[in-house]
Amino acid sequence: MAGWLRFIDKADYNVSKFMQEAARFGVALPVSLETLRDMEWNDRIALMQVGAVGIKSTVMFAEFPLEKITGLSAEAVKGLVEKFRSVLYDLGGDRIIRKDISLDTGFAYDIDARLGAVAEVLIDMEVIFEVGVPMIACTPDQIVPIEKPLPMFRDLLYQTMFRRFDIAGANERMIKQRDFNRKRRPHLDGEWQADLSSDEVTTLEPFAGDVESAHIKDLTSCIAIDTL
Repeated sequence: MAGWLRFIDKADYNVSKFMQEAARFGVALPVSLETLRDMEWNDRIALMQVGAVGIKSTVMFAEFPLEKITGLSAEAVKGLVEKFRSVLYDLGGDRIIRKDISLDTGFAYDIDARLGAVAEVLIDMEVIFEVGVPMIACTPDQIVPIEKPLPMFRDLLYQTMFRRFDIAGANERMIKQRDFNRKRRPHLDGEWQADLSSDEVTTLEPFAGDVESAHIKDLTSCIAIDTL
């Protein structure tokens, strides 16, 4: 199980608003197929923000497991289930609205393939047709809020992409600091880069991840019409 971090821009969401929506709808964060190729089912994603709760440095406020990819086009999902062993578990039909984006879910499948293999097939498909907007997703019950006071990472600077992160090591350090003084905010120096040399090839349980089609619409162009 590897770790990754992702910054949530304070201009888009403050921590409390993000967690309120996560408690209702779960989380869905866009990811490039190139990054997805390096990930694996059950990797953990740490959520960070700069300037949260009145702190200038980066804080970590939640984490969740990588168990689902949503935002794919119906054609892309059809191609995946033809390529890999899969089981349909949801017909979709839900509408989720976050800020100016509407997401209408479609068919969802448990899929029996490593995530890197899924990403490779999507990369090949992308040359031929639109594969949608791949997003790492989790259900509301999967997101884990970080205990307050939120830990501060002095040396982690804001960036827009996913990056590898030693989430296990950071959590271990946080526990030690909280055991020493539970009221004091954990301060974690360093970049917390994952040690790739220690990565092991793990054996996954069958059907370790899910893929889901979803139609995504930008609502910023919609004009509200007042009715008299």
